[in-house]
Amino acid sequence: MLSLSTFVSFGGAMVLQIFAGILADIDVRYTYLTNAVPVIALVLIIAFLKNPDPDEAIPEKTRSGGLSARVIGVSIVLALASLFIMPALFMFSFLVQKISASVTVSSTVQFFYTIGCMIGGLTFMIFYRFTRRFSIGVSLILAALGIGGLIIASNLPMFYTTMLIAGIEYSSLIPAVLMIVSQVTEPRMIPFATSVVYTSMNLMGFFATPFIGFFAGFGDPVTFPIVTGMVFMTITGIVMFIINPYPKFSSVGTQTEFTNSGGNK
Repeated sequence: MLSLSTFVSFGGAMVLQIFAGILADIDVRYTYLTNAVPVIALVLIIAFLKNPDPDEAIPEKTRSGGLSARVIGVSIVLALASLFIMPALFMFSFLVQKISASVTVSSTVQFFYTIGCMIGGLTFMIFYRFTRRFSIGVSLILAALGIGGLIIASNLPMFYTTMLIAGIEYSSLIPAVLMIVSQVTEPRMIPFATSVVYTSMNLMGFFATPFIGFFAGFGDPVTFPIVTGMVFMTITGIVMFIINPYPKFSSVGTQTEFTNSGGNK
C-alpha cells in the first residue's frame, strides 16, 4: 500500500502538470485553477472516509508512547533529500536550454522525472528485497548520480535518463521512510507521525530558494547549486549506509515478529 500510494501521488502530479500546461496555452492565469483540485479531494474525504472508533480499532496496550527518535531521524533524512534535489528540479531547464529553448522539451524532461517517481513508488518492495537495510542509502546515492548526470548531459536522451533515475530513487525514499514509521510507531500515533514526515519533506520547498541562492554565489549560479545538492545527498547516503535506519526486526514479512515482540523498540 505504501508503494501504491506513492505511485498514485506522483501520477496525480503528472496529470496536474499536463492539465496546467493545457490551461497555460489558453491563459497563464488559468493555471491557478489547479489549486481547486485539493478542494475536490477534501470534499470526497469528508464525504466518504470514515474514522474508525479508536476504542474498537486500537488495543488498550498500545495507547501509550509518542514519536520515537528513529521517526524523527528518518523524517530529517527525507527532508534533507527533498532539499538537496531541489536545485536540480529548479535549474534543469536552464541546462536544457543549451540544447533546445522549447518549453515543451523542458516539460518533457520534467515529465520523465515524474514518471521515474511513479516507477520508484510502484517497484519499491522489489527494490527493498535487494537492498534491505541499505535501501535508503542506495536510493540517496543513486539519486545523487541522477542529479550529477544533469551536469554532464549533452543531449536530450541523457537528460531524460538522469531525471528518470533521480525520480525513481527519490520516490523510493518515501515508502522506505513510511515503512519505518509504521514499524516503530504506536498505531494511534501513526497518522501524526506520517504528517510529521510529509510536513518535514514539503517544508524544504520553502527553504529551497535561499539554499539555491546561497550556493549560487560560490560559483556558476546554475550548476554549482546542483553539484552542491549532489554532494550533500551523497554524504547523507554514505551516513545511511553506516547507520541502519531500520529496526532490527525489519525485513519483508516480519511485521508479525514486531507485533509479538511487544511493539515499540
